[in-house]
Parts: sequence; structure tokens; C-alpha cells
Amino acid sequence: MSKKKNIYKIGPGDILLYHGSRFDHWLTRVWEWSDWDHIGIVVEYKNNTCILESVHHPSKNILDVISKRPKSGVRLVTLKSSLKCDKNSIVCIRPMEPKLSTKLNQKLVQFYMDNRHREFEKSYSEMFWSSCIMCGENKTNFKTVFCSELIAEALKTIGVGKRGLCYSAGNYSPKKLSIIDLKDKRYRYKNSIYQIKPSKYDYKK
Repeated sequence: MSKKKNIYKIGPGDILLYHGSRFDHWLTRVWEWSDWDHIGIVVEYKNNTCILESVHHPSKNILDVISKRPKSGVRLVTLKSSLKCDKNSIVCIRPMEPKLSTKLNQKLVQFYMDNRHREFEKSYSEMFWSSCIMCGENKTNFKTVFCSELIAEALKTIGVGKRGLCYSAGNYSPKKLSIIDLKDKRYRYKNSIYQIKPSKYDYKK
């Protein structure tokens, strides 16, 4: 899959892929044999472009749009605040075409409301099963969630890409979601990945 340095208009349904600079980011990439250690999905909320994600170590400068405070686990934060605090990370976008409809975007918002109290998964055994290719329904703790599990669950919940997401959402990693073909007649992810420069806010067009 090609990685292009480009300006791209970000919208609902787009996937954001992160290549972080911390040691735990590197460890995640090594564990999963991947270029990516974190993933989020773009959601429009009250005229703000936001990211739905699940995180382990929240920055004090990134506030959840509902609680108005730093938050681990499932959160919805503005894209601007996230990119501003991730200046040392490589952040890329895998665009969805076309962008999600207003109705499906609202379903993503509702998915966040229904899941915002879930914590980030810290179990190494769950991480192991999620990195296996075809291991079936192995997730045991549904009160916690990895970043990629959250995105796979969100797509399945709003009814996008059911054929492409045919296994347990717990079997998805950032690497798998960076290349997945949704096999959906209405929506698809481009096969190109575009790099965003957080310090220059290239996502604003």
C-alpha cells in the first residue's frame, strides 16, 4: 500500500493511523509486526472534526469532548488537539470514499455514547489473541477494548463492511485495519495512505 505525503480533506469514517515515538509505541509495532501502533476513526460532533479512539496514556492537554477532561479508555477528542499533542508521531489517514452519511455519523456518535465508559485493554493475553490471524471469538473481557477493536466494533455496529469484518472485532489490529477491504457496496477505503503533518494542521482545507 502506498504512503503519500499529501493534503487530504478529512471527514467521517476516515481512519487515522499512528506511528508513535514512545518506547511502548515501538513495542506494540514489534509485537504486531506493523508500521502502526494506534488507530482512530474520524467523527463529526457538534461542528467539530473529532477522533474516536481508545487510549492507555491520556495526555493532560487532550480533553474528551463530553467529560471535558483527560480520559483513558474510549474517548472522543478534537482532531486539532490530538494532532497538536502528537507532533513527534507520524500520523496518516486512510480515507473512506465516500464519507459517511450524516445518519451513519450520528450512529458513530451514539456508539461512542454507549461505549465511553469502557477502559483500555491492558491484558497481554487479549493482545496476543487479537494479533492472531484467524483465532475466532477469543475475547473474554468486553468491559475493556483495544484501539483497533473499538474501530472494528464501530464499523460493524453502524453496518459498514460486514463482509470484510467477518471475524471477531477482537481479532483486528491497526495493521489489519490499515489494509482491510470492507467489501461494502456503499463505502470503501482507499488503498493509499496520506501522511498528515500535525504541526502544520494540513487537515484543514
